[in-house]
Amino acid sequence: MPQYFSKNPRPRIRQLLLAATITAGILSMGGYAQANMETHHTTMETDKMSLPTQKFQTINFKKDKVYEIVYFTVKPGKQKQLDEEYFPVSMPIVAEYGGKMNAMFVVTDIVKGDLEGHMVGIFEWPSLDIKNKMHEDPRFKKVAPIMQDAMSYFKTGFYEIENDTDITFSNRKSYEFFGAWIKSDEILKEYFKVTGPIKKNYGRSEPKFKLALKPAKGQGFFAYAPDMSGIVEWDKGEDYYALTNSKEFKAQAEGLLNDSIKEMNLVQTKILIQ
Repeated sequence: MPQYFSKNPRPRIRQLLLAATITAGILSMGGYAQANMETHHTTMETDKMSLPTQKFQTINFKKDKVYEIVYFTVKPGKQKQLDEEYFPVSMPIVAEYGGKMNAMFVVTDIVKGDLEGHMVGIFEWPSLDIKNKMHEDPRFKKVAPIMQDAMSYFKTGFYEIENDTDITFSNRKSYEFFGAWIKSDEILKEYFKVTGPIKKNYGRSEPKFKLALKPAKGQGFFAYAPDMSGIVEWDKGEDYYALTNSKEFKAQAEGLLNDSIKEMNLVQTKILIQ
């Protein structure tokens, strides 16, 4: 499982944020402005600059809905094609079927695994069946190739949650999206037990587990469907490295993690808020 820029994450963050500006127009799906993207790029590019004005967004996750999480990158020069030919037709159709975009995130750090998207989107659907019916709508099938042609990377999965959960996101926090394929449930339980005290005492703010996601039934063989997925809030993305490189974590928890997980994808992101 590769790890990227663990010693010096800042240059890679600048590269990803710059690349992400290519996709700024996709935020029009939820009414986001390109200026918002540019503000994040400017304020995050150097540690010497002040933090962005704090903004919050609350998402009401519901147990009777299905959530699509998409990792994607738009090809250079293809944003205009999406804005002019795809979104004006596709988004009214999505709304007819009860779909909506909940949030959009910029990837700032690819920590583990092979997820290569520069952006992460969360979409809500009434059910997977309804979402699949929309894909069979002749109007949507006509414009779908426009979107497919515009993407250099696209990976999607569908998830359910056990209980209604309200999550308030902040543009000053970092949000980890992870997916893991489990080798041993028992060892994983021991890992979580051992890491509890370490997370409280590693010298930085304790990460907060915000949402557990389970794969939706019937989403097909090619969907991105790890055994365990979720969202974790960190004060800063680099705190992940402070935790996992701490003496206590390496001595007590690293072996348990390796013995309990077969494979893991993990990216750090920043939310874009209107």
